[in-house]
Amino acid sequence: MKHILFHFFVREPVTSTLVNETFYYFPQMAHSVEFKADTTHEPVLATLAEETKKLLKKDTTIFTPVLSKWHPQAAVVSASLIHKLYGNKLVGYIWHIL
Repeated sequence: MKHILFHFFVREPVTSTLVNETFYYFPQMAHSVEFKADTTHEPVLATLAEETKKLLKKDTTIFTPVLSKWHPQAAVVSASLIHKLYGNKLVGYIWHIL
């Protein structure tokens, strides 16, 4: 699956831009949430889920309509990538608990 996605991202400049932006902003957001949770003792996963939801909403309202003009599956790629990034964080927390 990674191999197929890699070739798709490399061949499609619009998709590559979308992926680069998401890979840039998601880790920053996740780090911010983790830092805030450490200082306020809020549940990290719940806060991360809310911030991820905000990121996805921003992406679908601002970036995806523009990018969809050049690539019909921009929304699918973006949502899949954000889902994957959140899932990776979720698995990390679950393994940390176990």
